Amino acid sequence: MRLSSPPTLSSLTTPAGYTLTVHDWRVNVGTNLRGVVLIVHGLGEHAGKYHALAKVFNRLGFSVRAYDQYGHGQSPGKFGRLLTHAQLVQDLEYAAAHTRAHMPKRLPLIVYGYGLGGLVAAHCVALQQQRVDGLILLSPAMQLIESRAKQWSVRLASYLVPHLKTKLAHFPANASGNSLYGQSTPSDRHSTKHVSARLAAYTHLAKRCVHSAAPRWNTPTLLLQSETESTTHSQTGAEFAKAVPSRVLVTKYCSSASDERPHPTTLDAALLAVQTWLIQRY
Repeated sequence: MRLSSPPTLSSLTTPAGYTLTVHDWRVNVGTNLRGVVLIVHGLGEHAGKYHALAKVFNRLGFSVRAYDQYGHGQSPGKFGRLLTHAQLVQDLEYAAAHTRAHMPKRLPLIVYGYGLGGLVAAHCVALQQQRVDGLILLSPAMQLIESRAKQWSVRLASYLVPHLKTKLAHFPANASGNSLYGQSTPSDRHSTKHVSARLAAYTHLAKRCVHSAAPRWNTPTLLLQSETESTTHSQTGAEFAKAVPSRVLVTKYCSSASDERPHPTTLDAALLAVQTWLIQRY
């Protein structure tokens, strides 16, 4: 039986008036639906890259929704720029509310985020504006600006010259061979370490919010991190993991999770960790 078909494309008009492109991978009629996974892609990616991962989730009985974030894929906006500091997390909150309204109330909504998408997903949970029943974070971009001086200057610039080009200290590798991180295609249009000052400032503000909320975290969370990431970036993720109550957090480390061509054994282990967590929790 074919459990996953090509995604259905639709649009979602946000309260701000712009339209995001949405991809839906639904399980077949007759399949026992266990829940819905909402994917938030990383910086320089697009939702369509997650087709292979959506198939994995479909086989487990989860329908999948993903949307092109502002400035990415088929959604409007210039890459790396934001209209407001809170735009990305507000888009996710709206997408989550819309998804929740169109799914059975008894089923869980799990948000899955990679890189920048992981930070946005964690920020959404920290703000507690929308009900999220589970969270999967893969190498969340918890530390894209390392020095305190740079953090201060970027925050100031985000108000005075919000579109000023800013170089990020850490930019997650585009893991083209890893279905967990999406599949690269010839149409990928973004591969840059530079974003606007406003987006850079958002990552710092979101990280502070997430870390502040960590001791009160009550959303079941799976955190997958790469052992090969920058020291500061991995330490920031470890600090978050240490602060979150152990009853709701499972942390896994994969030695090559962010490499361009991860070792098959590592990939299998990462996929197995995600599948096992979903099955055991939901």
